[in-house]
Amino acid sequence: MHMTKMMFPVLLLLPASLLAGGLGGNIETGISAAKIGDLGKSYGLEAGYQLTPALRTRLSYSTLDYQTDQTFGSIRFTEELDQKNARLTLDWFPQRKADGLYGSAGLVHLGEPSKLAATLTPGLNYPVNGVVYSAAQLGQISGTLETSKTVPYAGVGYNHHFGKSNGNGWYVQAEAGSVFGLDPQLKMQSTGVLPGLADNLNAYAAQESTKLKDSYAIYGITIGYRF
Repeated sequence: MHMTKMMFPVLLLLPASLLAGGLGGNIETGISAAKIGDLGKSYGLEAGYQLTPALRTRLSYSTLDYQTDQTFGSIRFTEELDQKNARLTLDWFPQRKADGLYGSAGLVHLGEPSKLAATLTPGLNYPVNGVVYSAAQLGQISGTLETSKTVPYAGVGYNHHFGKSNGNGWYVQAEAGSVFGLDPQLKMQSTGVLPGLADNLNAYAAQESTKLKDSYAIYGITIGYRF
């Protein structure tokens, strides 16, 4: 899964009933770590503002980078990702206090896609869209694994505050959620020059794209300070 470094300003229009408890006013800053499905670990920074005793908004910035081997069909690839992501969420605390259980919903803006490079063994043949090619005929295959740039997020979490009654102090927060609607698409190209190879690679990539995950689970923890 592998965001631009900035999010557009968002205006939240809240029903009067949600504002009845008065503005919370507390600002939070923290550092976070998360596990993104089977992709790897992500680290980032987070800032939040308590709109009301029941509502909080958060903006986070994180990085995700890894290198791994992936097999698509009969071809093995090395996949590299160096992605910067931004997430904007609105959290609801059913107990109407900035502590305890909460539900979260928002949007994640994803950065650059991962890059692919095929590892072909000389002398072996590889079927591509029903046509068999030798490693030499395929040449060097490269590509990307692209997703939707902005995807929805939903999750649940628990915030434990160690501070004083005025709301200031340290807190720790655990959260589990998911991004979905990724619509992953493989894009491949080759230095091979045989007629029809480019079209067969495109069809091969489209077939393999249908087998990719459309969502990923996220498990994270944040340690921060509330002002």
